[in-house]
Amino acid sequence: GEGGARLLRHLRLTAEAAAALARVDGRVSPHEAFVAGMLHDLGLVLATRALPAADAAFLLGLDDGPGRLERERERLGFDHAALGAACLRRWRLPEALAEAAAFHHDVAALVLQEAALPRVVYVAAAVARGVAAGRPAPEVAAELTADPVVEAEGPAPAAVAGIAAAVAREAA
Repeated sequence: GEGGARLLRHLRLTAEAAAALARVDGRVSPHEAFVAGMLHDLGLVLATRALPAADAAFLLGLDDGPGRLERERERLGFDHAALGAACLRRWRLPEALAEAAAFHHDVAALVLQEAALPRVVYVAAAVARGVAAGRPAPEVAAELTADPVVEAEGPAPAAVAGIAAAVAREAA
């Protein structure tokens, strides 16, 4: 349905933004970042396919703001980030991919994280959400400048704006 198509578009835009951010960051392979971007919401993909329609609609209808994972745990008893990370670990994929899935909504953990890939995916997902909402690239970059993860060790606003503009061109 429409929610599934929106999710797949988000994954593609996140993957493209992650690869571009990795090229700027230099600590992460762009290929690994692309894969992490595609897999960061694996738990959401799996849950929406396995749960009853009302629960799937609930998941797809939530915004990505603060409290999202708590609302998922209250209703479902789990959250999509933990589910995705558990599956990636179970499948014996690299731990960095599991960490990117586990922490892509957890600002407090990301600020403390030393691993670059989860941070890249977090910023890439925010870029993808801004692009999908139709916001101009400079606005997306300005919003991220105040984000604690970006403040701690993120890309320069000009780099984020350039990446957002490139992702927007690809999305059009």
